Amino acid sequence: MGEKDRSTALSRRGCLGLLLAGLAFIALVYTAIIYIMTKPQDEAIEANERQAIELCWQRAEDTERSFTRDSCKEMEKQFKRKFGREP
Repeated sequence: MGEKDRSTALSRRGCLGLLLAGLAFIALVYTAIIYIMTKPQDEAIEANERQAIELCWQRAEDTERSFTRDSCKEMEKQFKRKFGREP
């Protein structure tokens, strides 16, 4: 019986180690995602997003689709939140 108890203890230790490794991996992934989402944006990204908003409004004027205008408004709202100023 001593051998069986020893193998059960090793099995539990291995399972716990695997669980902790999985939790550490998940924490690492979340940390990377948060860093990517909150890192400062450079001027090139800001200029590209501003240009995308301008093109969106040009297309919205060409068509009379309300969902296109709604998309442009949402892009402007996200730009304001991201960069803290009007596009």
